[in-house]
Amino acid sequence: MEKQSTWSKFLTLLFPPHCVICFSCRVHGDLFSFLCARCFLKIRQNKNPLRLLKPFDRVLVYGPYADPTLKALIFQFKFRFVKELSHPLGELLIASLNEGGIETFVSLQKPVVTFVPLAPLRVRWRGFNQSQLLAHAVASYFHLPCLPLLERSWLAPSQAKLKDEVARANNIKGAFSLSAPESRAPQKVLLIDDVLTSGSTLKEAGRVLKKWGVKELWGATVAG
Repeated sequence: MEKQSTWSKFLTLLFPPHCVICFSCRVHGDLFSFLCARCFLKIRQNKNPLRLLKPFDRVLVYGPYADPTLKALIFQFKFRFVKELSHPLGELLIASLNEGGIETFVSLQKPVVTFVPLAPLRVRWRGFNQSQLLAHAVASYFHLPCLPLLERSWLAPSQAKLKDEVARANNIKGAFSLSAPESRAPQKVLLIDDVLTSGSTLKEAGRVLKKWGVKELWGATVAG
């Protein structure tokens, strides 16, 4: 372990971590790997984070996907496989939930945090499920259980490639199933995803959870 630690320190000295947005070298005191404080503070927040989306009781979206910094950050996270970016993106989710009234949601009975699942083939390609990493960050901060309540039934074409809302809804219909259908549904669930566009993915996942018996369902995404 000591050799690995020394080698890691040597590589960091030789190739200092840089910000994936502005490409400047990180300075001492920056909170996150691969993202400088200056770029993190540039991310715009939605004036109204609430979204009306059935069957959810509440959906919160931190920032606009049109924000260039946020959009670039999500791209680097998902398609350049910079796993460490789950930390700053998780912080945005936490801020949105704190401002959106999560203290009332977690009172009396703690909710279960879960995430939109990816098909196994896509997880192998990316190396991780970005929504799962974000869900773990949220659950850890609020001291909540994080469980994989859903699984992907098949590998559907990417939603991002479909611009029509009807096509997106048809593409994702029936794509999710329960991981443990024989178990009792939790009373409260917080469902995490990275981006909300048409809402088709979140709605389909929420439909399965509500049909299972979840009484109070919240959703939260980083951008939308």
